[in-house]
Amino acid sequence: MQFLISPRNCHLQIEPTFKMKKIKILIVEDEPLFATEMEMLVHGLGYQVVHVTDNSNEALYMANMMEPDLIIMDINIEGKYNGIEVAEKLKEKQIPILFVTSLKDEALYERAKKTSYVGYLIKPFDKLTLQSNIEFVLQKLLRNDMNQDNYEGWKEDLMVKNCLLIKTQTNLQKVPVEDIVYVQSHGNHCMIHTVENEKHLVNISLVRILKKLPEKAFIRIHKQYIIQLNMIENLSIGGNEVRLKNLSLPVGRTFKDRLISRFQVLG
Repeated sequence: MQFLISPRNCHLQIEPTFKMKKIKILIVEDEPLFATEMEMLVHGLGYQVVHVTDNSNEALYMANMMEPDLIIMDINIEGKYNGIEVAEKLKEKQIPILFVTSLKDEALYERAKKTSYVGYLIKPFDKLTLQSNIEFVLQKLLRNDMNQDNYEGWKEDLMVKNCLLIKTQTNLQKVPVEDIVYVQSHGNHCMIHTVENEKHLVNISLVRILKKLPEKAFIRIHKQYIIQLNMIENLSIGGNEVRLKNLSLPVGRTFKDRLISRFQVLG
C-alpha cells in the first residue's frame, strides 16, 4: 500500500541549483604580472576567481557583491586604503583573508592578525604553497577558530556554508547540501549522489556525515543510506522502500518508524 505524504518538521526550502559550486576567490593585487600569475595558479588548482583588482574601493565593492569564500589580499594596493584597511572594513562580513606581501614587516603582520586574517604569505610563493594555504584557510573556517595555527592536514571532507567540501587530488570542491539526493555508505567512506546524477566519494563515515547534514532535511533510512526528505516522491509502507527521483531505496525496519514520524499521511 502507498500513501501520499508531506514532510513534517522539514523547514529547509530546497531549490536545486543543478550545478557544482566551486570555491570562490577574490584576488586583490597591484602588480599586474603577479596578479596574472596568481590568477593562473588559482585556476590551475580548480578554484573560481570571481574578480581580480588592484584597487581598494573596487575590492570592497566586489567583496560585498560577490561574497567570496576567500580573499587573497596584497597589502600595498591602489586606492584610498591599503589591504589591511580593506580587511578591517570587511571584518564584520567574516570573509577569510589570506594576505600576500613582499614586505617582512612585523608591525604590519601584527595589525593584519587583528582582521579576518587566516594566513600571511611572503612573495614569491609556488603553487603548492598556495594550495596548502587555501586548504588551511578552509580548515580554520570550518573550526570557527581564526587564531589556531595547528594545521595537521586534511583528514576528512567537511561542511562549511551549507556545502560539503570535498577534497580531490588537486583541489577542494563544494557540493551544495540542497543538491544532495542521498548518501550511500561504503565502509569508512560514503558516495554522495546529487540531483545532476553526479557521484562524489568522500572520506567520512555515514554516521559522521549525518551529524554534519541539517537534521531537519536529512534522515537515515537504512544502515547504508541517508536521504534528503524533500527528494521523496513516495513512500511504500508495505514494501519497505522509498522512491526518490526515479530511484527506489530500501527502508530498514529499525529506521521505518522514525521516517514515517517525519511525515503526515494525507490520504
